[in-house]
Amino acid sequence: MSALLQELTDFFAPGTLVMPVGHDETSAVPGGIFDPVQTPSGEGVLSEMFRQLPGVIRSRHPAGSLAALGADSVWLMADHEKCISEFSASSPWWKLFQKGTKCIFIGCGLERSCMIAAAEEWAGSARLSKRYCRRRLALGNGRNRRLRIKVHTGRHYRYYPKVEELFRDAGLLSRNRWDCCDVLVFNSSECVSRLLRLLCRKKTLFASGRVGRNLKIF
Repeated sequence: MSALLQELTDFFAPGTLVMPVGHDETSAVPGGIFDPVQTPSGEGVLSEMFRQLPGVIRSRHPAGSLAALGADSVWLMADHEKCISEFSASSPWWKLFQKGTKCIFIGCGLERSCMIAAAEEWAGSARLSKRYCRRRLALGNGRNRRLRIKVHTGRHYRYYPKVEELFRDAGLLSRNRWDCCDVLVFNSSECVSRLLRLLCRKKTLFASGRVGRNLKIF
């Protein structure tokens, strides 16, 4: 795993590498305290190792923080805690979309795509918790800030892979091999722009696993 992380950081050294690092179970309970410095990643071993690298900047949203290494890290991660949802249009996900970032999935598929979750929210298709979730953000000076956030519900992520074929046929997504892992790559700017148009026509796209016969992206 350390070798893979080294390859990733070396490959993206001229730019910015971003990974979801989320939160752990103890900070996700009502009134739970999220500490950007101490709370471990909830997204696996690789992201936890990345989070601890020198120079990595972590965003401060208690529902789904990100970690970034590179020239734009501070700007990308700034003010994430001010977003009601981790995917709000003022979140780092919006900034990444605007910059035309590449999304890479190693050993997993689109069911893990936070960028698609963000697109769902921007199109008004996501299911958000009806009530606010109360969390606390550790400020690093011994004090906490109380936050009210909303989270995605409905498990729409299970049906995100249904658009893989559409993106692949449009030349926007590819599957490759990296060492012993399957790797999926798509361009967020192109894919999300088209997905937003598709979601505006069919807001229930990810509400079930069925793929419509006439489903197309333009």
